Formats: sequence, structure tokens, C-alpha cells
Amino acid sequence: MRNGKPYFSTGQQQWNKEVSEALNAILPGVSSANKASFSMNFGSIPLQSAVNQTTAAAGAKPGDIVALHPSSYVAGVIFTGVVGSSGNVTVYAHNYTSDTVTPGTVQFTAIFLR
Repeated sequence: MRNGKPYFSTGQQQWNKEVSEALNAILPGVSSANKASFSMNFGSIPLQSAVNQTTAAAGAKPGDIVALHPSSYVAGVIFTGVVGSSGNVTVYAHNYTSDTVTPGTVQFTAIFLR
């Protein structure tokens, strides 16, 4: 609640409810889910290394499981996410190739499970 009003829109609240019910059916112990979208530009990622960036993600809490869906495939790069502080997610771009990779701007949808 914020100023006596729900934090999320009615559509977002319904989405959260439906996802939570589905998760409880397949993953007992997961009690809720939250979704955020954001874009990041990692620049050049040296071979066999990782870089990271942190961005705001409303509703994310430390300990959440982060499922990331990038808008496009980046050959040789795997993206992972961690919630280090409330309302923020750090995304790591791991380059597993033998060349430098420049993914450009990537749009992400992240789902946070708790």
C-alpha cells in the first residue's frame, strides 16, 4: 500500500495472484511472484569473464529467486540476476566465448519468486 492505495495496478495484482497460485501448485513453498521490466547496455564483455549492472526493480527483495528473460539471444552470453537490496536487481552478463562480446542494449523481463 502507498498512501492508502494498492502499490500495484489491479491488472498487476491479478497477475501476481494467478502466478502465485500456479507456483504453489508446482513449487510448494514459493509464496509470491513479482515482475519487472528494464533495459541494460553492458558494453564490451571481455572473453571468459563477466560484467554486472544494478537497476531498480520494484518489489524485489533479498533472497528472491530471479528468473531473467532477455529480449534477444546473445551468442555465448548467459545472464543471471541477484537481488542484493530491496528494490534493486544486479544482472550479470557472463561471456563464455573466446572473443569479446558486445551485446548492445538488452531489454529484460524479470520474475522474482519468494
